[in-house]
Amino acid sequence: MKVVRYLLILAAIVLALVIATELLWRTMNPQPMEPGFSLKTSNELRGMTSENVVFRVDSHGLRGLNWSEGKDGIGIRLLAVGGQATNHPLQNPEQLWWGVLAESLKAKSGKEVEAAAVNLGPEPTIANAYGVIAKTLKEVNVDVIVVMLGLGDIIFQPEDYKLDENIFEKEANDNPSFGLGHTLAKYSHVLRSIRNSRVRAAKNREFGKYRRKNYFASFLPSAIAQYRQLPSRLSFNRDQDPMEEYVLGLDKLKKLADQKGVKLIIAGEPTLHSIIYESKSGAERVLTGDRTMSPAGVLHLGAVERVENGRRILVRLNPGWIEQELNRYYFAARDKCAELGIPFVDLNGTIPRDLEHFLTEVILTDKGAAKAAEMILPAAEKAVSG
Repeated sequence: MKVVRYLLILAAIVLALVIATELLWRTMNPQPMEPGFSLKTSNELRGMTSENVVFRVDSHGLRGLNWSEGKDGIGIRLLAVGGQATNHPLQNPEQLWWGVLAESLKAKSGKEVEAAAVNLGPEPTIANAYGVIAKTLKEVNVDVIVVMLGLGDIIFQPEDYKLDENIFEKEANDNPSFGLGHTLAKYSHVLRSIRNSRVRAAKNREFGKYRRKNYFASFLPSAIAQYRQLPSRLSFNRDQDPMEEYVLGLDKLKKLADQKGVKLIIAGEPTLHSIIYESKSGAERVLTGDRTMSPAGVLHLGAVERVENGRRILVRLNPGWIEQELNRYYFAARDKCAELGIPFVDLNGTIPRDLEHFLTEVILTDKGAAKAAEMILPAAEKAVSG
């Protein structure tokens, strides 16, 4: 019995020490559930303020400009949602379109403006955006959301695409399965600290190459060369038209924004794709085919996977077909947004398609980002004045 008693006393002491350590750790060194990430890059890129860039995302996956920690801010809160044009590690927030928009809105309104952006990953679609926004609004409060999408819904939907009307709810409720370590970290800040250190170390190993001076500048030429070697296809046919999902997504986003008391702005994503080429005389107008209007030295993003002869291969899509689809989607978006009372700003083709405004098919230079912000500003002003 004495042995049992001593073991119980020892267990009680160990438990007391664990609880004391946990309470002390929570007080002295509280840890978020997700650690966030920070990356510094420096490149010499035309038209870009791209040296000494700090790419930092917080525990909610947000990259901010004058963004307050916590659920609420101290001024107008603007959330930008999109793909590469919205959030990439080649510019600081001050040069990205949403950062320029926030500063312009502050100057125009005389109010403090906090801005943050979330990147939807390599294959952004409107369903993906809905899921990310729904999850983000559970963690932070915002006043205005600007969603800049379009190209991803056109080129990344698979050939056997079929509309799933529940895809939006699935994206919003999608929680990846985690192991025992993640589960325990939910309840212990000590274990959370250990887990976060490991996550940061893994991300540093994964993204360490990006810290090299001029990594992206040296990467672009080889990426362009690889793209040009891909087989070309005139179009990308699917079992069902995915535009229905895109239009349905606008309705879903409007309902979500209304539920949260948030103003919503939709922007048609600008790209360099064009259906026509104009000669110097301006007389000849022909379909681009493989002769894209986009200037040489630009990385195209119209590369998709297709199954041909039983094999999955990468192909590049005709830029003329892509522009036709963008116009079709954005005409539908304009009508739907008018029906829903949402401002729609079509940036495609209205931002000049040249090397002064674009670095790649979708990534904007400083000048391109400033132009995008200028075009979205009237809708943003109206949103915050209401």
